[in-house]
Amino acid sequence: MTSEITGVEAKQRQKHLSGLEYLKNTQELSDHIFSDLVATVQSLQVAVPSWALGTGGTRFGRFPE
Repeated sequence: MTSEITGVEAKQRQKHLSGLEYLKNTQELSDHIFSDLVATVQSLQVAVPSWALGTGGTRFGRFPE
């Protein structure tokens, strides 16, 4: 497995970076504020309940491994 971004991933990355640049420009954010904003979003953590993983089930059905 390679860590190099190629093909579809490279196109998606460029699209993502373009979107970030658009956000920065339309909101007239300085580089410092924009970097702080990105760092804050990157630090966001979402907890996934353990009962929703593995061979368990949820109220929406069973999801075998």
